[in-house]
Amino acid sequence: PRETEAATGIEGIDAARDLITQGRWTEALARLQPVADSGNRRAIALADLYRGVVHAESGLGQEEAADFFFRRAVTSLGDTKAEDEFRATNNYANFLLDRAQDRSLDHAFRMAAGVRSLFADALLYWDDARRYYEAAEQLTGQLNASDQAVSQVNQARLYAVLADIVATLDVPDGD
Repeated sequence: PRETEAATGIEGIDAARDLITQGRWTEALARLQPVADSGNRRAIALADLYRGVVHAESGLGQEEAADFFFRRAVTSLGDTKAEDEFRATNNYANFLLDRAQDRSLDHAFRMAAGVRSLFADALLYWDDARRYYEAAEQLTGQLNASDQAVSQVNQARLYAVLADIVATLDVPDGD
């Protein structure tokens, strides 16, 4: 589960979210741009959040842009509506956990390429994801049951990824 399904009440944001679910990245970014230029603090922060989602989901080489937009959204949406803060922290944690999982799953390729600290990156991303999921969890008391379930599933996913990382480090006896 990615995030709350409740509408934001901002037409451009909600339209972009629909386009994102369809994988229509360019159109989603186009819908977000006028919102980002609106001057409304909440709308701008939500536009940053969903620009982060687009960059995270739209392909390789977009991690830096995604991280930038997620961080700006999380910072801007702190101490606002619980639903918005949950959206930001939960989506950023998902991004970070996906990076941790990517780093742990492509370790053979990275070893062959001579990349150092193969699992350190995965564990750092994992720990950052944990912190943001915990922040999202703190907000669930103010949210609906669906959002609470999203948070619980994401916590389970978090520890499943850690188990995969640890299993990769485990060398069977005799090897």
